[in-house]
Amino acid sequence: MARADSPAPASPPPAIDLARFASSHVLKSNAVPPGKADRYGRAELLIAAPIAAVRHEVTSYNGYRELAPDKFNRSRIIAKENGETDVYMQVPVMGGIVVLWQVMRFAPVVGIGSAVERLEGRYVRGNLKNASVLYTLTAVDAHRTVLRMDLLVLPNMAVPQSVLDEELRDAAGTAAEAMRDRAEHRARANPAEVAKF
Repeated sequence: MARADSPAPASPPPAIDLARFASSHVLKSNAVPPGKADRYGRAELLIAAPIAAVRHEVTSYNGYRELAPDKFNRSRIIAKENGETDVYMQVPVMGGIVVLWQVMRFAPVVGIGSAVERLEGRYVRGNLKNASVLYTLTAVDAHRTVLRMDLLVLPNMAVPQSVLDEELRDAAGTAAEAMRDRAEHRARANPAEVAKF
């Protein structure tokens, strides 16, 4: 019988179909995440880095502009309060004729069981109808993590759903691949630093 003060047994990591990631390419799709009403662009990939290194990249908000320079031309933290972080971003569209801007509020990372972490950024203000990003990080083992990014950007103009779907898939895919590359580089270059995250 377990003592009342002993830690609860760790839950096993969720089953992951690693065969889906055999090609090492990002898997892109569109989906309506649980609890949401809109279709998001989704990107999923397997990262050869521990979950701490992936979390570091996901929460490096000032560096978002470097993840997809053709999608973002600015990203910077403008406020931090009560564990939440407000990030200002600019996205040029139509060859730079129109610049979409937004402030996203990122809540703290939340652990779900022993192997899954989630992070959500929600739209606060800007010249969009709505925006949201959801990250799910799942530790496969001590050296591999699956990252899923669900991205929504709804402009204040009529855009065919097929065009919006493609843009959201591509933007999520580009950002997720850049996060993978940075996390893997960091884990290879300095594993001791990653262990401190």
